[in-house]
Amino acid sequence: MEKEIVRLEEKLAEPDCTPEDRSYFEEELQEKQRRLTQMIAGGTVAQWRTSLKNDPMIAQFLDPESATEHPQFKDPKTGLKSWQQKDWDKNRERAMDRVSYLLAAEIARRPRSQLSAETIGLVAVTYPGLEQLKPLDRFLGVLPQTAAQSIESGFADLCHLICDCIRSEGCVDLGSDDLHEQFARFRPPVGRWMSLRDHSAHGTLENLVGQSRKQINVDFAARVLMQAGVGEDRAERLGIELLEMVFRVLVDAAKSNLIDWINTEARQTDSGEDVDALQFKLDALGLQAVDDAFECEMNGWIWSRAILGCVPQKGCGALLPVKFSQPDDARNDQRVRRFDRLRRDYLDREVFRLGLWAEEHSAQLAPLETRRLQGLFREGARNLLSCTTTMELGIDIGGLTSVMMGNVPPGKANYLQRAGRAGRRSDGSSAVLTFCQNRPFERAVFQNFGQYLTKPLRRPRVIRDRPKLAIRQLCAWLLGTFFNEIRDPNGHTGAMVAFGSMGMFCRVHRTSKWQRNKPRPQLSRQPMIPLPADASWVQSQQTVADSFLSYLGWIRDVSTWHQDLAKDLMQGTPLEADATDDWDGLIAKVEKIFNDAIEDWKSDYDPLLALWETVEDNTDATRRQANAINRQLATLAETTVIEALSNRQFLPRYGFPVNVHRLVVRVWDDESKRVREEEQFRLERGGLLAMREYVPGATLMAGGKFIKSRGLNRLPFVGDHYESFGERKSARVCERGHFCIRAFGTIPDQCDECGGNWENAAKDILLPRHGFSTAAWDQPRRFGSVVSLFGWSTTQIDWGTTERRPDDVVIDDFASVNGLTAMYRDDGKLVVLNHGENGRGFMICTRCGYAESERRGTRADTALPETFIRHLPLWMTGGRPAEHSCTVGGATHPLRNQVLGSTESTDMLRLGFAGTHLPSRDLTFLTTMKLALYRAGAELLQLDPRELGSELVASQTGVWDIVIYDNVPGGAGHTRELINDGTLWLEEAKRLLRGTPEHDARCELACLDCILGFESQSAMEAGQVNRRLVLQHLGK
Repeated sequence: MEKEIVRLEEKLAEPDCTPEDRSYFEEELQEKQRRLTQMIAGGTVAQWRTSLKNDPMIAQFLDPESATEHPQFKDPKTGLKSWQQKDWDKNRERAMDRVSYLLAAEIARRPRSQLSAETIGLVAVTYPGLEQLKPLDRFLGVLPQTAAQSIESGFADLCHLICDCIRSEGCVDLGSDDLHEQFARFRPPVGRWMSLRDHSAHGTLENLVGQSRKQINVDFAARVLMQAGVGEDRAERLGIELLEMVFRVLVDAAKSNLIDWINTEARQTDSGEDVDALQFKLDALGLQAVDDAFECEMNGWIWSRAILGCVPQKGCGALLPVKFSQPDDARNDQRVRRFDRLRRDYLDREVFRLGLWAEEHSAQLAPLETRRLQGLFREGARNLLSCTTTMELGIDIGGLTSVMMGNVPPGKANYLQRAGRAGRRSDGSSAVLTFCQNRPFERAVFQNFGQYLTKPLRRPRVIRDRPKLAIRQLCAWLLGTFFNEIRDPNGHTGAMVAFGSMGMFCRVHRTSKWQRNKPRPQLSRQPMIPLPADASWVQSQQTVADSFLSYLGWIRDVSTWHQDLAKDLMQGTPLEADATDDWDGLIAKVEKIFNDAIEDWKSDYDPLLALWETVEDNTDATRRQANAINRQLATLAETTVIEALSNRQFLPRYGFPVNVHRLVVRVWDDESKRVREEEQFRLERGGLLAMREYVPGATLMAGGKFIKSRGLNRLPFVGDHYESFGERKSARVCERGHFCIRAFGTIPDQCDECGGNWENAAKDILLPRHGFSTAAWDQPRRFGSVVSLFGWSTTQIDWGTTERRPDDVVIDDFASVNGLTAMYRDDGKLVVLNHGENGRGFMICTRCGYAESERRGTRADTALPETFIRHLPLWMTGGRPAEHSCTVGGATHPLRNQVLGSTESTDMLRLGFAGTHLPSRDLTFLTTMKLALYRAGAELLQLDPRELGSELVASQTGVWDIVIYDNVPGGAGHTRELINDGTLWLEEAKRLLRGTPEHDARCELACLDCILGFESQSAMEAGQVNRRLVLQHLGK
């Protein structure tokens, strides 16, 4: 090529060259020079794409889109779908079609903080023709002579690195709209434009030059100049000028056709001004293997170019020259390069020439989807499954040879179940590999795996001796027989609504929406459901609840059939004798529990109804207040009887999806041309966990895609009685630290636990009713990172009043410890609150449910941020915010400063240390004591430790109590059993802390032999565990 260029130059130099020939030779010369530049750069991206499409190895790539359709054919023998050769062929065709995307995904952006083929030195993107560019003399003239010489000699490298910065910002044109659209589904979108300083807040314009060295580009330019000899006092200003000069050189080179891989045009800024902007054409960039390069001493990142020991990366240490073609034994230094092994593996190991067809197998996917993936794995059409505990039990795959665990399972049983999935065939071998995370429990297992594996397994136990469990089963049976008497024999209904709603059950007065310029609507009441006319227990009851009480009276006084069946039902339980000898007393107990549950529900409903009736003025503000109360009343009234009574411990919770929240994934359906819920996923969590994993702003991974929660889900409007997002409550903390949560607007004037004053204003709590939702305009993507919001949440205990109630069990001098008070309560509330990113709650759009964390320092009257004002409804896939935003025309009044929460009632045991000689203000003592009691309780009751929970709660200022609770919705009576023998419980805790003489001599804080476990790692990391401290105070 160089010879051809010389020949053409000689032709042009001949004096007798005609104008026609000269024009032809000049065009030929220009084309040859362009091709030579590309060859020096290593070949264009377009050329590499063509080569890759013809590479047989492309067939090893799994196409994620068509993978959801595997398999396509049915096995005639089993009726199940089966993998066939046609599926493989179709995948190969789709993989070839995706080569453009795969190549763009790898090189369109230069990553700043992620592993890639560039950052580990496998490949380098080049910019053909940069060697022809020269710095502007007017800039060199303001530099010291030595600095000017350094910049001039290294100008190509400087331009190369600044081009890397431009590419990192996504200022790259992929060549087609379809490829841009495909790219945006899986990666942060590209196609932006780079201007010098100006940018567009809502458009696609980035700025190369920042105002100070806080920006990475300015910092890089300043460091280069300082290395060239410019003083630090001038480096920032001259660094900005250096970036300006490089930008101008690149734009001029593109406009003069000296460089063909840059698009330039005028782009509009926020102020309406047109400015020069540039963008790289990906297909025209070069791509080549790396040999001579530089390695960052701090993070191991590889740079193919550097100037004066500098690269555009903050925090980068010294740059060390590397030559990849040089054998290790010929190197002058023998240091370990961070990514050497990874680079060699990619280049040389045969395993990387085999496609890794991996899928997720978890409860986050629909059952049909998990069965499909399991079948593909069994047939060999997938060679890796990334699983949660869904594969732990009951699934055997004969050809499975290896199991890798990403962390140490919490117990031996879990480990054996997971490890036992491999090597099920008698003729095969297996490998089990466990990765131990750098946390206290897992480090301890790593150091003493034999101890972990030789621990005795917990014996399974079926609990039948708890009166609380038996009475709920009896209540459920009696309520079921009652509804069987009154149900419509021709009616059909789902299980959760079989007993109707609480509004119907109690026949409460209902409100409706107050319309503008109309009087306040009248209260209404649903008609009484028809009762069987021939039933002797039917009288003139006005509510279904009263009818049930009458039915119970008839069972007690008249029916013998119910008692006979109850004897069988209660056999082997603590209520067996009552069912036989004290039937009247047993029914009376059921009546009391039922009445208490109904009154508790009414204590939430009636005050809100009274508050609604006090609203008189027909103004916008008061009407909004009345309608907000109406929504809360509707939420309470539409609560199912099963949910309300199980939450109040009249019915068992087992099997009912009570307080379960879903994350609805909204996607566009090309076939029906509408937004629908994605059926591939089954994202469900209990309410307490959902407040940490599903709230708006959280990102989780399911089915290989990253899914971001964008708001709260809601049901559609149904007449005037429409569902709100959930039940609203108020919460406060008193000056002694006691937490109180009550129905909206009903917080007492003083703390009902201690009578003290409140420390802060009441917070608005929203208990979501219908779960959470993604946005149709933010589809699940195959790129991103998991964002868990545990740090935004807090766990609280709502104990209620400390005054002793008739049902409380209170023991003074508990466990023979003077002054230690134990109080058991069967309806304590466990509360998880999510305060948002900045601790100020969330702003929620009342039209679509979109939500954002409130900004710092905001109040209800603070202006809404621009991102909230411009949001599109969650059900839209796109559109102009100015036309479709929920806030257009002020039609929506968002909820402000809403703390999202969830509550669970359960059995709790509270231990008060304030009156003892023990250090009730020492968090290390109390935390260790809490862990010891928690573990000892599980040992005594032969429970999985996860069936209990523990928290520290404020008793008085600076003094803390320990609360041990049943980690079972509604409670299971575990803590009730623990209070029966406090001395044995405390002795077991001391024995656990002390251990054997050998253990006592070697263990300082905690270990696997005492209280170090999966659940105690956070306290250990916080330095709040010290077994010797507790033993010292308790006495050995």
